[in-house]
Amino acid sequence: MIRFSYRDGNGSEKADELSYGEKAFPKGIPPAVKGLKVSSSNGSPVISWQSGGEPTFAFVVIRGPEATMPNFNPAHASAPELGDGAPDQVIYVGHDLSFVDSESSNGQVLYYKVVPRSSSLYYGAAATVQFNPLTEGLGINSDCAEGEVNQRACGINGNGLESQVCSGGSFGEWEACIDLDSCANGSTSSTSCGLNGSGAMSLTCVNGQRSNSGSCSDPDQCQNGSTSNTTCGLNNRGSQALLCKNGRWSTSGSCSDPDQCRNGSSSSTSCGLNNRGSQALLCQNGRWSNSGSCSDPDQCRDGATKSEACGYLNFRTQKYVCQGGRWVTSGGCNF
Repeated sequence: MIRFSYRDGNGSEKADELSYGEKAFPKGIPPAVKGLKVSSSNGSPVISWQSGGEPTFAFVVIRGPEATMPNFNPAHASAPELGDGAPDQVIYVGHDLSFVDSESSNGQVLYYKVVPRSSSLYYGAAATVQFNPLTEGLGINSDCAEGEVNQRACGINGNGLESQVCSGGSFGEWEACIDLDSCANGSTSSTSCGLNGSGAMSLTCVNGQRSNSGSCSDPDQCQNGSTSNTTCGLNNRGSQALLCKNGRWSTSGSCSDPDQCRNGSSSSTSCGLNNRGSQALLCQNGRWSNSGSCSDPDQCRDGATKSEACGYLNFRTQKYVCQGGRWVTSGGCNF
């Protein structure tokens, strides 16, 4: 006996327990089953299908462990008896277009055949679908569906993701964490900075990335090995080559200065017949120039000689020689 539901001649829902030879179904040859598929609901297989014709025809659902289900011929006489203790089992007879098989598959690969049936004991074209608990993620031997991905947070700040994939009914090892963060939020550190990397800069971790916290404290003035020039000389009109060493500028060579003196400064120099005089000097445009005239105590150039007339009526001659810048007589007044 099979308990099933059906509609009577007035279209009213009925429920009864009938054998296969009794008044269970409408007369005629039923249409074929279409769109048969299996899915899952709360861990149980769900078999669903479509009817190719009148919905008042009923459907027989058979479950078995083998793909070779019983063949159904139009005549009842050649059809196998259903529910006869064979491995194939009738699990549903009724008018619905789906059925939930709540029994466990025990990890087995099962096949479901849906057969349309009429009260004339005619069977329509059946359809068969396979259910694999490992690939469907159902059954007692399966913890997950094949290919299912499980993810969880990971990483320094919990912003990363790591995954595990279901294979053969169980999740595999956790894959490497994909984490874009490089530091723990709020942590601080320092990094080198500056012209030669000798400075230090504070860093703070924000949103998993380090960012500058303040400015670089750099003791260096220049980049090592670089060159430059600076003014030099008495009036800063010269040029001095510079070379950067250890972050500091140092002179390279001597100052090239066109000037001789510092503008506005004063000095003096010897002058006069015997260079015993004094000449005041003033620096202008980097050059010494005379300021005033030479103050010379001498009257003649040392060693110079001269003769002058002397004696009565100047008929005689007096010789002179310059000594110490002064004329002195040399000998007497002679003819």
